[in-house]
Amino acid sequence: MRETEPILWRYVTFAFACGAIGGSALDALHTHSGTIVYAREWFAKMAWWTPLLFGATGVIALGAYPLIERRLRRSLAPPAKPSHLAIGVVVFALLYAASGFLAVSNAAKLFVMLAGALGLFALLGRSLGSIGIALIAATMGSVVEASLIYAGAFRYVTPDRFGIPMWLPGLYAVGAFALGPLGARLWRT
Repeated sequence: MRETEPILWRYVTFAFACGAIGGSALDALHTHSGTIVYAREWFAKMAWWTPLLFGATGVIALGAYPLIERRLRRSLAPPAKPSHLAIGVVVFALLYAASGFLAVSNAAKLFVMLAGALGLFALLGRSLGSIGIALIAATMGSVVEASLIYAGAFRYVTPDRFGIPMWLPGLYAVGAFALGPLGARLWRT
């Protein structure tokens, strides 16, 4: 086994656990606010596969920056202070909650998500690479969710197009700007 493989597996395991626990907790904000409904609820209004999906998402969200940075042999964004990384995670969680509980139109929620993404870009991203990752996250996350909706796994109560609300890509961008730099920092330590 190569020297970096145990480190990689520890990182992947940690990122999966963070996603499975943290992502499922954030998803509970959507189920308990009535934003989404799973076709077959298992526990606490979530499907049995919810922690697995969010665990895999955690690996992708926390692993994208380190993986791409290793391939490019350069940093995607300037190293962030731990306090800024903590602010990013808190802002992401608050915007996740707002996407479920804020009593405004989907268009207004989109505006809130885009303002949050812009603020996190200014705080943590500050590079074309981070914008690229946010765009990929917004696109791919929305495609995966639309596919799960099409398969009948869950539904949004107030969708706009393709079964998803218009603010969803903005929330994925917020997550990319908040979690990508955190993943890079965790990998370096």
